[in-house]
Amino acid sequence: MNWLIAFRLIISILAMAAILVLEARFAAIPTKYVSSYYTLIVACGVNIIYFFLVRLGSDTGGKGIVNLRWLAIIQILGDIMIESLLVYFTGIDRVFAYLYFATIASAAILISPVASYFFTSLAVVALSGVSLAYFFSNQGAGFHLPFVDVSIQKVYVSNLNFILPYLFFFSLSLYVVAFLASQLSEEASHIKILNEEILRNMSGGVVAVGRDGRIAFINPQAIVLMGPYSHDNLAANSLYSATLPKTIVPLIERSFTGAGKVDTEIELGGRIIAVTITTLADANKSPRGVVVILNDVTHRREAERMKEEAEKSRVLVELSAGVAHEIRNPLASVRGAAQELQNWHLDDEDYKRLTEIIVKESDRLDKIIKDFLDFASEKPLELTLFNISDVLRETISLLETSNSNKTFTVKMDIPKAIICKCSPDKLKQVFLNVGLNAVSAIPNEGGVIRIKCETVSDIFTGRDDKHWIRIEFEDNGVGISREAMDKIFAPFFSTKPQGIGMGLTISRKIIQQHGGYINIESRERQGTKCSIWLPA
Repeated sequence: MNWLIAFRLIISILAMAAILVLEARFAAIPTKYVSSYYTLIVACGVNIIYFFLVRLGSDTGGKGIVNLRWLAIIQILGDIMIESLLVYFTGIDRVFAYLYFATIASAAILISPVASYFFTSLAVVALSGVSLAYFFSNQGAGFHLPFVDVSIQKVYVSNLNFILPYLFFFSLSLYVVAFLASQLSEEASHIKILNEEILRNMSGGVVAVGRDGRIAFINPQAIVLMGPYSHDNLAANSLYSATLPKTIVPLIERSFTGAGKVDTEIELGGRIIAVTITTLADANKSPRGVVVILNDVTHRREAERMKEEAEKSRVLVELSAGVAHEIRNPLASVRGAAQELQNWHLDDEDYKRLTEIIVKESDRLDKIIKDFLDFASEKPLELTLFNISDVLRETISLLETSNSNKTFTVKMDIPKAIICKCSPDKLKQVFLNVGLNAVSAIPNEGGVIRIKCETVSDIFTGRDDKHWIRIEFEDNGVGISREAMDKIFAPFFSTKPQGIGMGLTISRKIIQQHGGYINIESRERQGTKCSIWLPA
């Protein structure tokens, strides 16, 4: 709407300047231009009022104190009135009559295509009224038109036969302009709607900021990503510096200073957000705005980290698998010899105690090697369709009957049936390992373990074209320290005194063999949540 105000203001000033040039030449404004001159002054004043009203309407998002649509209707009506007065003062075929074309085109763009035909008819009526006034004022004895110079009125005495054809063809031209402007407006509207729909339905957040520092566009995804960490007034037309998160504001400021494209990652509420900012330049290569694109890459970065860890472990696994096989052979001999000593029925209690230790520790070493070989094995799992809910219920029964001296409650939110292609025994191994970890972490009394299973949308894009099964184990235990979290999936790392440190390592591999993901979130003295995603 500002461009329409600027156009009217320029036309008014140029016309006034032309009249002032004539004043300088003739030492006074020619009589026939006096009415036009004052009308143009009024037009300039009206434009200034419009300007402040538009700014007020923009500050309130086009609602509230000033409604921009109604203001546009008033502007178009005012334009037709002022243009009709100028045509009346200067003559029906003078330059001011052609301003109707710009007004009608503006009506189609600012209001609607249908509105342009209404305002065209209004302009035709006004022009017809002025034409009839000139026609009848020159009939018979005639009469003087108020505020119209006699010299202008006399011009049309000899051109009365010209008025009707001129009025017909000029009116036809106005309707042709209305038709073309309507077609153009509809095409532009379709393109705008299409673009906005695309931007609104993008999986990532999009924010456009204008040169004035106001947010020109923001899609729902951007509000979801930034909303909890932004000012309450985050919306279009708000100042980005006052509403966007403080970590993003300096990046936008840097783009406006000509730093070029910004491509970085920030942290918002524990999530990793990829931020790409592109500067839009005008013809003079000065920044006229920036476009900010936001993407939540938390899961992607986690997957990349897991992949890097898997690659680092691969060489270690290949080397250690051979060593494990070599250790297992002499270990079997040691255990057999110890059992043989036990069968000799020696009276010395020290001998018995030592042989028991040898057997016990040999069994423990054998379990470590077995777990490690299971982890190192590349044998694919045999997957079948199975109800995961049954596996979880069996796991809960085992947890409740475990040899634990703790009293705890298991709260479950599990549907009757969720079918998944899986290896039930392997999943039970994972669920039992995660559940036993929770049991060991909770207090002796008042412990709570929550187990939940549900179907969710794609964990990476949020779209509904792919679904996952999410299983969550959450406890109110002691939690895991930040230092330990970095090594929680590492082989032979354990926070338990008697732990081997292979449980979560093997669990993650089993989940990965199912095509899924496992993630652990924990805070010290607040508890731990283990989330497992499996393809539905």
